[in-house]
Amino acid sequence: NQYDKAIADFTQAIELKPDDPEYFENRGNSYDSLNQYDKAIADFTKAIELKPNDPVCFFFRAISYGKLGQYDKAITDYTKAIEFEPNNPYYFYLRGVDYTTLTQYDKAIADYTKAIEFYPKDPSFFYNRGTSYGKLNQSGKAIGDFTKAIELKPNESYYFISRGVYYTTLNQYDKAIIDFTKAIELVPHDPSYFYYRGTSYHTLNQDDKAISDYTKAIELNPTDPSYFNNRGVSYHDLKQYDKAIADYTKAIELNPADPDYFYNRGGSYRYIKQYGKAIADYTKAIELNPNDPPYFNNRGHSFCDINQYDKAIADYTKAIELNPNNPSYFYSRGNAYYYINQHGKAIADFTKAIELNPNDPDYFYNRGIAYGKLKQYGKANADFSKANELKPNSAPN
Repeated sequence: NQYDKAIADFTQAIELKPDDPEYFENRGNSYDSLNQYDKAIADFTKAIELKPNDPVCFFFRAISYGKLGQYDKAITDYTKAIEFEPNNPYYFYLRGVDYTTLTQYDKAIADYTKAIEFYPKDPSFFYNRGTSYGKLNQSGKAIGDFTKAIELKPNESYYFISRGVYYTTLNQYDKAIIDFTKAIELVPHDPSYFYYRGTSYHTLNQDDKAISDYTKAIELNPTDPSYFNNRGVSYHDLKQYDKAIADYTKAIELNPADPDYFYNRGGSYRYIKQYGKAIADYTKAIELNPNDPPYFNNRGHSFCDINQYDKAIADYTKAIELNPNNPSYFYSRGNAYYYINQHGKAIADFTKAIELNPNDPDYFYNRGIAYGKLKQYGKANADFSKANELKPNSAPN
């Protein structure tokens, strides 16, 4: 690893024999090892001039181009190397890696597949192809490749993590947990592994186990706000709102620029009826991201809680502007209109909610109540009947 001395000797050799491509090639590799990629590329280029049919020189130059982020040039050199040595799996593999970096996943998959054809015993070929399949939302194929990588190298923790992640995309959380657990057995000090398993436990409503895993992740890395945030979500779901608020607060301290942390804390404040604090947090979330409709919708709920229906209606209206296809936003605004005795507007919103989701009995029930206020009893009874049809005994007969 005494690359400076190596470079000095290769330079001396070049001075004595300037037409030997191997001297430039070896000096280029030494420059590459010192992260002096421009000098490395210059030497590889000289070696190519002296020996233009040598695939190795193109291969080495491609690597240096890649390290400089010049992926198109790297791909050109890998392609040239392949022309001279079309049976080398690593040329295809590394070209695939650069295609992956450029998000050209179909081309990457083709190269990884070619590499596998030439040498089916390298787990990294399957792993990387699986990653590209995953980027194309082909989770089944991704899992198949990760499984093959695991067969070839069963002690690589991130193969299990990756397969587990794609099991979650297929809602196969039990299988995901098995993989995350195996990864933890192999590398018990990586906090992200506990975090991944915790998220799966949470999705399965096993929040006690989720909290245990998030806590372990926090012990291993107490500076990641997402660990506190997710533990807060589990505490919230267990109705342990004070603990949830403490975790959201810690997440905010670590990253005060994430609106979701304020949004989540606002939800817990609302559940313990601290509506002013809830509104303050929803407002902060909106300041940080004014284009997320749930932030407005939930602040609207808090305004309703303190009977500030005009403000609630303004928030529900904004949520509708941002997402006019969510029936719950029309339903919420309809309720607010009902509370201020604007029954016609309430009926219009309940009707829109029903158009978007005709299977929710509450929409029919509340519209029936509004029709009753307007003494349109026939329409009210029709809505109550529909509500009872969707959910027996949910409305008066």
